[in-house]
Amino acid sequence: MGRAAETDRLRLNEARPPPDRSGGSWPFPLARELSGIRFTLLEPLAPSRARFTFAGVFESEEVTWDATLRALPGRLSPADPRPDYIEVGEAGDRGRRLEVALSVAEIDEATILRTILMIRQYRRLRRGRHGFGDATSC
Repeated sequence: MGRAAETDRLRLNEARPPPDRSGGSWPFPLARELSGIRFTLLEPLAPSRARFTFAGVFESEEVTWDATLRALPGRLSPADPRPDYIEVGEAGDRGRRLEVALSVAEIDEATILRTILMIRQYRRLRRGRHGFGDATSC
């Protein structure tokens, strides 16, 4: 593990609140900051899915993204032609809906950070579903 990743891991562990005394899980939503990127987990992180919000720009305006990130583990096989995709939806209670599906075995906080960076750097992002990648690029 690299020095930056170890530092982020330590910061992450320090920032986590202890479980409640009844033995339950952390309270959600749960605000996070890693490598200077802030986001809020809306539910516990699962290997196949993450729900979180983060700030960004869309159509030249500041927005809060209400994001769902999905793992496409079967897509790791060249036999599966499904592309990765980004889908920009309508504005909702928590912000503009965003769904991203990526060819990863599972979702972790590093995948969330890379997704946030990708969305923030995507200059021509528009409404609707947009596939990218192909089965041979795995």
